[in-house]
This record gives sequence, structure tokens and C-alpha cells, in this order.
Amino acid sequence: MGTFGQDLIFALRMMRKNLGFTAAAVLCLMLGIGATTGIFTVVNAVLLRPLPYAHPEQLVRVYTEFPTFPNGGLPRFWTSAPEFFDLRRDTHSWASLDAWQTGGTNLGGKSQPVRVTAASVSGRLLESLGVAPVSGRLISAADDVPGAPLASFWRETPILQKKIEWAIEISRI
Repeated sequence: MGTFGQDLIFALRMMRKNLGFTAAAVLCLMLGIGATTGIFTVVNAVLLRPLPYAHPEQLVRVYTEFPTFPNGGLPRFWTSAPEFFDLRRDTHSWASLDAWQTGGTNLGGKSQPVRVTAASVSGRLLESLGVAPVSGRLISAADDVPGAPLASFWRETPILQKKIEWAIEISRI
């Protein structure tokens, strides 16, 4: 038997002799491997993988800044609707300037209404992100003008209806 085999047998014998030390060492290894795996998962998802959009290197987020606001200012404040419309009208450096706002809404159907997360988006946002519709059509710039009829994708898309009804039933379980 080689030197490595003898060292391995000696190590196993010592670990069996000192069970407290062995348990602590195994626990430390488990925590270290788990923490490393968790950190890598986050870094991989946030930094290493490209965003799931058509041209992620061309995406920019625009903020409003209020440096003279009390207590150090507001360096990254959301852009208001009038500011967005002014930027869209006055800037021509971008291929598209779009907006979104997330919030909640109540969804009603055959049973009790359910509170869901929803987003209001400007007309070309989904097209700019390179999103392809599964069924029906995307919201377009024609839907973005004042007085345009509201796009009702709930009624036009039976697949979406079924998925939402299924999700509502699952959330009740």
C-alpha cells in the first residue's frame, strides 16, 4: 500500500477518535460550500449572464436627480410622466425611449377577486426589449396616444385567461 493509502487510513482513524472535531470540520465544510454556491448563483444570475433581452448592452435606465434636496439630495429618483414625455419629445439619441411602472391590481373572474402584480408600460417597450407575443399582438405606439382605446389582452388571449385562472386556483391552495 502506498503512502497516500496509509495517510488516508490514519486520517480516518483520527476522525473516528475525535468525533467532535470531525463534526465541526464537516459542518464548516458544508457551510462554506453552501455559501460559496449561493453567492455564485447570485453573481451568475446578476452579473455574468446577459439580460434576457434582444440587445441588453443597449439598455439604459434614466433617472431624475435632485442634488439640492435636503439631507443629501435624491440621486436616483423616478422620472415623472411629464418628464418622460419631455425627454421623449426632445431627445433623439436613442432608438426608443419607453417607460414602465409596476403596481398592483385586482383581478376578478368566476370566483373571488385576487390581488396581482401588474405593470403599466409605454407603447413600444415590449418591442424595444425584443419580446415576441405568444398569442395576439404586442402593445404598439398606436395604443400610446391619448384617447386611444384601452388594449384588453385579457379577453383577446384565451391562453392568458387560462394561465391566470390556473394561477389564482393554485394561490388559494
